[in-house]
Amino acid sequence: AGNINTSLLILGKCINALRHNQQAKLVQHVPFRESKLTHYLQSFFCGQGKACMIVNINQCASMFDETLNVLKFSAVAQKVVVLSCRPLPIMPQTSSGEVTRNAERKALLHNKRSWDNGLEDVQEDKGDVEE
Repeated sequence: AGNINTSLLILGKCINALRHNQQAKLVQHVPFRESKLTHYLQSFFCGQGKACMIVNINQCASMFDETLNVLKFSAVAQKVVVLSCRPLPIMPQTSSGEVTRNAERKALLHNKRSWDNGLEDVQEDKGDVEE
């Protein structure tokens, strides 16, 4: 059980680092090699496959704290957008049209992330009000 908990802790660190790197200018090291689980999942986090996370919660009142932590963890994991980190082939020349299209794609992706984050914050606030 100790190794599983350690692996899950490192998985949480990796997800938090990936989330931080999406929002910050300074890129943080993602500790993939600190556990066998995260080392194995590294290629999925870099966009070389598909990954799906399923969380399991308990409805018992005695498990409230653990359930809350699981839901918080899944909320952070849900916000991570996995982009391909495979090396791109070096192009000899890039036309100005391609540069413009790439900049537009990046701007659209940034706007989508901002919108998704804002929507999720509104949904969380709405849930707090209903309680």
